[in-house]
Amino acid sequence: MRTVPRRSTLALLAAAVAALAAPTAAVADEGQIIVKYAAGADAHERADARADADVVAAGSLPLARTQVVAPVRGTSVSDAVADLERSPDVDYAEPDAPRTAAAPPDDPSFSWQWSLQNTGSIFNRRSTSNRPNYLGTAGDDIDVMKAWDQGFTKSDVTVGVVDSGVDLVHPDLRANLVSSNNKDYVDGDTTPYDQNGHGTHVAGIIGAVGDNGIGVAGVDWTASILPVRVLNASGSGSVSTVVSGYNWAAGHGARIVNVSLGGSTPSQTEYDALRNASNTLFVVAAGNDAANVDTTDSYPCAYDLPNVLCVAATDADDNLAYFSDYGAQSVDLAAPGVDILSTYPTALSADPSFPYKWLSGTSMATPEVTGAAALVLSQTPALTPWQLREKLMDSVHKVSALEGKVASGGRLDIAAALAQPAPSDSTPPITSLTAPAPRQVVTPTAPTTPAPQPAQPAPAAPATPAPATSTPMPVATAPADRTAPAVGLAVTARGALTSLLKGRLKVKTTVSERASVRVDVRLDAGTAKKLHLKATATGVRIATGSARTTGAGATSVTLKLTSAAKRAVARVRSVKATVTAAATDAAGNRRARSRTLSIKR
Repeated sequence: MRTVPRRSTLALLAAAVAALAAPTAAVADEGQIIVKYAAGADAHERADARADADVVAAGSLPLARTQVVAPVRGTSVSDAVADLERSPDVDYAEPDAPRTAAAPPDDPSFSWQWSLQNTGSIFNRRSTSNRPNYLGTAGDDIDVMKAWDQGFTKSDVTVGVVDSGVDLVHPDLRANLVSSNNKDYVDGDTTPYDQNGHGTHVAGIIGAVGDNGIGVAGVDWTASILPVRVLNASGSGSVSTVVSGYNWAAGHGARIVNVSLGGSTPSQTEYDALRNASNTLFVVAAGNDAANVDTTDSYPCAYDLPNVLCVAATDADDNLAYFSDYGAQSVDLAAPGVDILSTYPTALSADPSFPYKWLSGTSMATPEVTGAAALVLSQTPALTPWQLREKLMDSVHKVSALEGKVASGGRLDIAAALAQPAPSDSTPPITSLTAPAPRQVVTPTAPTTPAPQPAQPAPAAPATPAPATSTPMPVATAPADRTAPAVGLAVTARGALTSLLKGRLKVKTTVSERASVRVDVRLDAGTAKKLHLKATATGVRIATGSARTTGAGATSVTLKLTSAAKRAVARVRSVKATVTAAATDAAGNRRARSRTLSIKR
């Protein structure tokens, strides 16, 4: 039985007129929304849900029951999302959040692929003199020369580059570009030509043709690069286009996908797309905000998925790059990302006879790991994404400056990764089906060492950024526990209200250590007022429950309604609420994770 009355013929006619006037494919800046319909909702019910929210269909997505919609003129994105969330025929709705390239800092750079072979002297190739502009540390590179010397220069692995496109005629790339299945989600065609430069630079780091007598060499000399354009000429895009790019690359043979882009807003749609492409390893950039991803949002880096590998950037002395994001739990390993020379579109180059450019950023570190993953996978094609991820993490070159900054505590070492035995364990289960909510302001965990600070630019000729000012973690016999437990939650919206009224709604939570867990359900002030519940400016708690865990793992928390809330919500079919799970360890460290959804009968 339907719980939302159908609109009148006049209202439907008005919606149809609005639909004809509305754009069929608006860009994110114009306010699009991603909506996932409830299982069982038929075409008529979906259309009613859109009409009730004053939105029209604007595009499809490669996920079941999911599409992009656009508000009609006069309807705000926030109002439309709220109306969609209230519909029993909608699982969730969210704004089509922006995604931008992890753009490098605007610093002059002057190296000659030192990340592949660091001799200690970093030269400016364009200088008439052959004097080093600054000194690195010999051996502080990704050890690819040792791998090449053993014959590991090539692979037949298809690598997706979901980015701003690629210069399809670049002399150092065209031999390695996949000739079919290219995709451009910006212009809607199959010619993903790069109008920004970012994607071409990334592609060259992965697989510029090696040993061909021109230009530079990629990590993997013969990688099959599949360009998928999702970012426009300014280097920006949206979750819907990026998700389509993920799906296209994974569905057209890419065992590895490079994702040198990100944003500060989590997306359930993006999380689902990455999780569903379980046979593909996504190598993603940590970000360039010098922030701790454990406590500051950066996505897709912060998604805890077994097929997502997040990369920070280092300089020529194995220091964390001053701009690089980091995180002992969220960021997996590091790779060189300062003054990296790679391919660049001829049409965008200052000197068309030299279509290459020095750039810095975690966007440059990420494709080095992607190229390494291709060489390792070519050596052992049966590896699962999780096993491939673990080989790369278990074989890092340990660096004191990276202790407490990345989960592995080290920098990429390709030769060691090739020699590392394949993990025998299977892919671990995913403990939560939901993307994390934006970080909550609840006793955030402070970094154990000072965050790296940007260096002051040199006033004269090109100079590398100064090393980050962080110091190694001090060794202590009994260090204080400052790390809050990681916490996740999963709750199913449909049927939840009925279970809550009967006192048997269970919310599944996961924690990373022994902890006490408390789950609360809150209504905002406006919703509480409609239900005649007394509330403060921040709303009212209507249900709560708690549990204790003896170690890391999952537990279920049974929620009980307050008596006043039970009488109020018994009269409705659905209600929008925020579910928060908070975990507190024995040392008093606390972390919370929230999810806002419409719970329904």
